[in-house]
Amino acid sequence: MAPMTPGLVIGDTDMPPGFVAQTVLSSAASKLILHAPPGVIRWTLDGDSCRVDQTWLVIPQGGSPGGGGFGGAGCPWAPHLSIGARGSLGTNGALFSVIGGRVLPPDNVQIRVEMANGAQMTVQPHDAMWLVIVQRCGDYEGTEITSVELLGADNSLIERKALELPRPLETTTRIVLRTGSAEDPIVDHPGQPADYFHTDGTVWTWHQRWRLVGGARGGDRIVGPVHVRVYDLLTPGAD
Repeated sequence: MAPMTPGLVIGDTDMPPGFVAQTVLSSAASKLILHAPPGVIRWTLDGDSCRVDQTWLVIPQGGSPGGGGFGGAGCPWAPHLSIGARGSLGTNGALFSVIGGRVLPPDNVQIRVEMANGAQMTVQPHDAMWLVIVQRCGDYEGTEITSVELLGADNSLIERKALELPRPLETTTRIVLRTGSAEDPIVDHPGQPADYFHTDGTVWTWHQRWRLVGGARGGDRIVGPVHVRVYDLLTPGAD
C-alpha cells in the first residue's frame, strides 16, 4: 500500500480549538454577515430560514476554495431565545460547530455561549440575530457547546437553554488509512487510538485527525455519518 501525497483532512489546521473571534460586517432583518476569524472566513445567517453559509476568503495551503452550508428549516421568533441554526461544517482541515438564531427582545440583550471545558463567549445580537462559531479540532470533547443564555444588559439571566450532547465519537471500530488516494481504505481497529498494524506490514498512527464518514458498518447494520479516526503511515512495510 504505497502512500500518496495526502490532502487536508479534519485536524490539518493551525486554527486553535475554541471560540472563533468574529467581526460583524453587516446586519439587517433578513441577514447577518460576519467574519470569523476576521478576514479569513465569511459566515452568513439567513434571517428567514436560519440557513448558515460559509465562504473561505483565505485558503490554507493544500485547501480548496469551496464553501458550505446547512440548515434552512426556519428561524422562529420564539420568546425569548430561539436556536434555529445548529450544525457542523468540516472544511480545509478545520471542524466547526455553529449555533445561532433570534432573540426577543431584540435590544439591550446579549448572548452567552458556554462549552464543556467551561470557556464562555458573549456576543451582541444584531437586528435580533446572533451567530457563534467554535473550532473543534485539538479539543473535540472540551469544545462541545453545552448551553446558551440570553442575558439582559446588566447580565441578569432572562433564559437559559441546556443543549443535549451528541453521542460519543467512537460509534464505530473503523478507522481511515490516509493514503492520499481518492478512496482511502477503511479498516477495523478495535484497539484505537493505539497504532494500527496492517496486514502488509505497515504501521499507522493517529495524529488527532478525524473524518466524517457515511456508511460505516456497525455490527450487523450500516451507521453514519460518523466521525472516525484518520491514521497516517508511520512505518512502511518490508515488501
